[in-house]
Amino acid sequence: VEPNPAIGAERGYSAEVGLRQGFLFEGASVKLKGYLDLAGFVMNYDNMVEFGISQANILLVGGSFVPDVRFSSVNVAAARIPGAELTGGMTLNWGPKGVFTFSGGVTYLEPRDLNAVPEERQLNLADPDNFIQVFNPDLVDQPPFLKYRSRWTVRTSATLGYGPVSVTTNYRYKSFVENVDQYLYIVVNDLADFRERYPQGDHVTDLITAWQLLPGHQLSLTVDNVLNREYLIIPGYLAPQRKFTLQYLFRF
Repeated sequence: VEPNPAIGAERGYSAEVGLRQGFLFEGASVKLKGYLDLAGFVMNYDNMVEFGISQANILLVGGSFVPDVRFSSVNVAAARIPGAELTGGMTLNWGPKGVFTFSGGVTYLEPRDLNAVPEERQLNLADPDNFIQVFNPDLVDQPPFLKYRSRWTVRTSATLGYGPVSVTTNYRYKSFVENVDQYLYIVVNDLADFRERYPQGDHVTDLITAWQLLPGHQLSLTVDNVLNREYLIIPGYLAPQRKFTLQYLFRF
């Protein structure tokens, strides 16, 4: 990682339009209230600042090819990111002790590099047979779809409680990251194989069970990544596997 003294200031604007609707229903022993929010937006950038590979070379050291890759903040000449988002939340109470809450949202993005190169000039190092492309100055790593972005993102949280006991599930989904820096296929071992094995994106679920023992006393068990999914936070960095946390909380 190195500084980039030549980086330019990022400039841009964003616009958004949305619609929000609340609702309420009350019965003899049931009360339901919540909302829905729908929004569309667009973000436009000049000199968009991204963190990525600023310089990449292949060096011959001791008879072997060794990648020399340097990371810094770099400018993307022009970018446009239109999208839409649907969010909502609700609370359902029934009887003297029952409660169910839900909140979540779905986001769709179409992040585009407005100065992307045609496909025939795009560097493609996912296949080891293409590594010779690094010596072709006519090929560059500038795809139309911005790097490290997912088209779809989903987040939900639901809690079912009755009296002192509650169960919460948190769910997160990110669709497949279509583009990463091509030189990472040389630097990060088995990156191409991992991305090929998981083209469906990342589904992660957490589970929290809590018991209010006494006023101010709570015992909870949290299971992160319940299904023990393998996914990458960033290329080369595997996210934590299933984890159990037992907690006793005392408020005074």
